[in-house]
Amino acid sequence: MTDQRQTRWDGFDTVAAYDQCVLVQRRFADLDALGHINNAAIAIYLEMARMERLGPLITARQEGSIGCVLAEISIRYLRELHPGDEMLRVCTMIQRVGRSSMTIMGGVFEHDICIAMARQVVVQIDEATRRSTQFDEQQLKMLASAP
Repeated sequence: MTDQRQTRWDGFDTVAAYDQCVLVQRRFADLDALGHINNAAIAIYLEMARMERLGPLITARQEGSIGCVLAEISIRYLRELHPGDEMLRVCTMIQRVGRSSMTIMGGVFEHDICIAMARQVVVQIDEATRRSTQFDEQQLKMLASAP
């Protein structure tokens, strides 16, 4: 029997699996005591790529009424990441769109080698009630046509 938790991650360890990438510079502040890039820094890299992806959606919403929040993130750290001058490629793709949430897959790559993969669930909320709210037709069209 196939473990469904495993198959959710299959294929997301290559740049080709994603349809949008941003370049991110490693910083000295990202280092941990062992000289590796800290796991928390990798989460920040993923956030930067996620915000780049969600920018058009956030811009299209009515100002001050609806927002997006990260409801869940699961990161698989596959390799150590060390300091360097080369830019990292942090990629995203929308895996699933629901009524009020979406799942965004993310990958962090150094020289096209996958360092980490993430599954991120983002929920749209009404900022006044703090409850989830459905995507409207315009937002659904934007999500469907996202690169």
